[in-house]
Amino acid sequence: MNIKYCPIQPEYCDRIIEFIRETAPKCGVSGYSEKHNSGDLRHVVIRTSDYSKENLVVLVINSDKISENINGLAGKIYSELNNIAGVCVNLNPKKTNLILGEKTVLVKGKSYLEEKLTDKIFKVGAETFFQVNPYTANNIFEFIKKYISENFDSPSVLDTYAGIAAFGICLSDVSKSVVSVEDVKASTDLAKQIIEENGIKNVEVINSDADKFFKNETRKFDVTLLDPPRKGCSETALDNALKLTTGKIIYVSCNPATLARDLKYLISKGCKVEFIQPFDMFPHTYHIESVAIISIQQ
Repeated sequence: MNIKYCPIQPEYCDRIIEFIRETAPKCGVSGYSEKHNSGDLRHVVIRTSDYSKENLVVLVINSDKISENINGLAGKIYSELNNIAGVCVNLNPKKTNLILGEKTVLVKGKSYLEEKLTDKIFKVGAETFFQVNPYTANNIFEFIKKYISENFDSPSVLDTYAGIAAFGICLSDVSKSVVSVEDVKASTDLAKQIIEENGIKNVEVINSDADKFFKNETRKFDVTLLDPPRKGCSETALDNALKLTTGKIIYVSCNPATLARDLKYLISKGCKVEFIQPFDMFPHTYHIESVAIISIQQ
């Protein structure tokens, strides 16, 4: 589908896509056919930084190795376009509807972008989760930081489904200690690097599945931050969050349906939903990001 302009993405992304559309055939790179499971280039993923104004381009290919043709295309993207931080190639030879395969290789430049939230600088890689709307994301981070600073005096915070520990890092200024838990190793590796570069001493990063961490953890926390994917939390995860939390649960959700389900379960366990604050993370769509403040009834 030859789309020339997408109004909800940065304008420069359109120029990158147009360049790849014109240049790929000249480099001997064909487009992927899902029907026949043939061809080279399956997807192009572009990550853009509002802070640095740079772009990270990821070529998703239908192969388990990088050909000279793909290398050539990556080189032209890096050398002939402006503001390209790096070009990566993701290997996805399986017949699947998943965008990214399991392995990503840096071909040109650097493998990350820098983005700013509150007063902290973050590194965002090809496979690491980060909010796509930095303006509204910053509002969410500032809102939660303000709520914690006004309602707690140097609390201990548990940051789950943490990604690159963005929440934990931003909350480090108003917290005694933060434990950030994330199961994607690439994200926790970046988180540790960001923490070191920002000179933060009170954030601990743990590479673990949230349910496994909950099951084995014995420490108690004043605040637990839940920021799960669209499917929400399992009942086991919610039970364990209740077990480990002495003060408040702050639930960040991108799916009102699973948020409603999980809040109903927490209420059945004696919790009280103090309020829910929506944020228009995805303008002109029906999607909404929400922050729910939940009191634990001791």
